Amino acid sequence: MLKREMTARPVDVWWIRHGESVRNAGLPTVDTYTAPLTELGHRQALRAASGLPRQPDLLIHSSFLRTQQTARAILDRFPESPVETWPVHEYHYLCDERTRNTTRMDREPMVREYWERCEPGYVNGVGAESFAGFIDRVDAAITRLRMRAEGWIVICSHQQFMQGVQFRLANGGEPGIGLMRRFCEHVHTQELPNAAMMRTRLSRAGSSAEVLAGIADRAEEILPVGSEWIRSLPIA
Repeated sequence: MLKREMTARPVDVWWIRHGESVRNAGLPTVDTYTAPLTELGHRQALRAASGLPRQPDLLIHSSFLRTQQTARAILDRFPESPVETWPVHEYHYLCDERTRNTTRMDREPMVREYWERCEPGYVNGVGAESFAGFIDRVDAAITRLRMRAEGWIVICSHQQFMQGVQFRLANGGEPGIGLMRRFCEHVHTQELPNAAMMRTRLSRAGSSAEVLAGIADRAEEILPVGSEWIRSLPIA
């Protein structure tokens, strides 16, 4: 009976955007996969780790170096935390070859071209994914999280993936042109700064209510730990 009650509880998921990377800082990078944190990014990761009230039941990060380094700050504090790598990486819609050894400024025309094109099934080149593929990946992560037995999961992820989770909890439907345009607007109006935390509470039943909490405020580029939604986590 107790086991059934536990599995019926919603899963509380805290998302942490990685600390500032050299890519965010505007420096040239070979690719998006191996861009490391800056000195500020490491401080942000430490601050985010210090805001966790206890050891996560499960810690997840993407395969990209910057989320692994952000998760490392959590593992240094909670070395016994179970950890897994999931495909919760950034929405990677530009071709690897076109963006090799580029800066953010170099990529801006490519970004504008992609969003102005607004074709949900379009793939920009080798290594890139379509909008439809990205939405499928977000949906799969949400479904997978609903099925986990853990009550509290912490995920080190990326801005647009976290925005994708926000968006899909509020917007269903097939990934057509209209949905892609709405997501583009969401991306440009719902910024998630480096090391920002986002909390989602997912019901175990696929179609029942979900609650998306707000983003914790930051101070001086570093996440504070006194937010009400952080203190409200049931840790028993």
